[in-house]
Amino acid sequence: HEIYILVYDRRDGELVQVQTSLWLVNAVLSLGLDIAEERGDFEERYGLAWRQVRDLGRFGPGLLVEVDDEESRVLVWMK
Repeated sequence: HEIYILVYDRRDGELVQVQTSLWLVNAVLSLGLDIAEERGDFEERYGLAWRQVRDLGRFGPGLLVEVDDEESRVLVWMK
């Protein structure tokens, strides 16, 4: 599986696309969880529940996240 991220910045008119393998994303999420557990305040500070997104492979292919606001649009999907 691969993860795709597409970000459009409306102010600058910039479009950024990133594509990477799922194993790399899972490795980074696992490292983030280890750091969060050591510090103890990461989830509270940033409002991100690492444990809920640790294994993205369980979701299968399709759209994972869509954010659309005044400044930007972000799409994250998996193939």
